[in-house]
Amino acid sequence: PERAASLTALAPRLSAVNLLSQAMATAREIADTDAQLASLVALAPDLATAGDQVEALEIVGKVSDGQSRALAMAELLPRLSGLERRKAREGVVAAVHRIDDPATRAMTIEQLAPRFPREMLPAALAIEFENHRIRALLSLIPHLPDDLRLPARQETLSALQTIMADFEQL
Repeated sequence: PERAASLTALAPRLSAVNLLSQAMATAREIADTDAQLASLVALAPDLATAGDQVEALEIVGKVSDGQSRALAMAELLPRLSGLERRKAREGVVAAVHRIDDPATRAMTIEQLAPRFPREMLPAALAIEFENHRIRALLSLIPHLPDDLRLPARQETLSALQTIMADFEQL
């Protein structure tokens, strides 16, 4: 765990001093698989920048938690090109859709809204609980293209009306 924490903290500085390959080798030696994966994920953006986009994407693809995977793939995206970029974009969307907890899904959509507004809209609309759906939609609306803003506003209003109706029945 200490080794993993150290590597995670150093990851942003490693490419500047050309120690990335050593850090990757050290991370792979970590016995605790969760700590190893956390270290490798922290190194993945530098790995992609150094030219190994496929391995960086494969590392991030091993993250089982939907929120963590979506955010890690989104972090990689600017460093990817071509097919890997498309795979990462699709991976972000798929990971968000796999988040079962409505609050976590809404929070993740909030974080990704500026970069993926159009792609996050279906995931926001699929949130079952109105309060979390409203939160996700409100984070998306400012970033949506004009043709999607009105439907998103209408859905937000509808969810708010449902909450108000439920509240009035109490």
